[in-house]
Amino acid sequence: MMDKEDTFHVTELFLLAAAFEADNLFGLPDKRKFQLQGSNLFDEANKALIEKEILTPEGKITKGGAYVIRSLEFYYFSEKFVRINNLMFGFPRKEEQEVIVLVEVEEQTYYRLYVMSKMLVLKLLMERFPLMTREPADEEKDFLTKEIPYPIARELSEFEPGANLMNVEIFHIEEHVLNESEDIVSHPSIFREARKEDEKSEMETNVELKQAGEKVLKEEAQVESTNNVNGELNNLGVNDAEKTLDEQIKQPRVELSYQYDQWLVFSKDDKLYMVDPYEDKYYQASQYWFLKVLFDELEFPYKEVTSHG
Repeated sequence: MMDKEDTFHVTELFLLAAAFEADNLFGLPDKRKFQLQGSNLFDEANKALIEKEILTPEGKITKGGAYVIRSLEFYYFSEKFVRINNLMFGFPRKEEQEVIVLVEVEEQTYYRLYVMSKMLVLKLLMERFPLMTREPADEEKDFLTKEIPYPIARELSEFEPGANLMNVEIFHIEEHVLNESEDIVSHPSIFREARKEDEKSEMETNVELKQAGEKVLKEEAQVESTNNVNGELNNLGVNDAEKTLDEQIKQPRVELSYQYDQWLVFSKDDKLYMVDPYEDKYYQASQYWFLKVLFDELEFPYKEVTSHG
């Protein structure tokens, strides 16, 4: 049974994210499908945040609420995300020893938000995923990965690893500040939930939202609550919501590009396999290589792993 005190419905997270003017959060479904269902969902979300003492009945942010919003903002502005099954990790720029963890408790509906030290995250992952503590065979010291020939790969494609499967996805966001002579180049985004910070994407998103839900949005009661949230964050120095249009235009123009990698990891007959589903390639992997990938992307400190390449 879920504990409502530390579990947030997706609409609650959207209300909190509105405090720093975010329409999308990595790993969450599209906000627009909830907006088009009318204001009742967001009214209930507002009530739930009051019950959790994130907001006061007047719509102001409590001290605990400011901490939650600040954590969510760190998550939003992460330049990299790692998803392992239902665990999503964001990396605060100034807190190198901590990560923001968003846990999907119920698919695309309920989530938990944590700020955790990397050492604690490592401990929890090792407890949850036995693959991480698997004992490598002696031969695994002699290779990183070996591509599997087609007949064996076909057999593996029909194998059902069950709970033994780790789905590791790695999302990198790279920003390039443009000078006045450069044009924004549209990069196809593999992020359904990607931040849209360049001018072109932001304009397109605003037009879509206006066309799809303008009538509904005008009637939504959460607009007033969101304005209160913005005001409170301005007082805390967290968000500058009063920039004029001229000031926004003067902000540096940013071009975003994306890099995506995915590995399906499982073991069979005492061997470790890593599958690249996009390239449809199967590899036998050494335990050392597998751990190196995880340690590098989750930015864990390590010594022994690197000694094996």
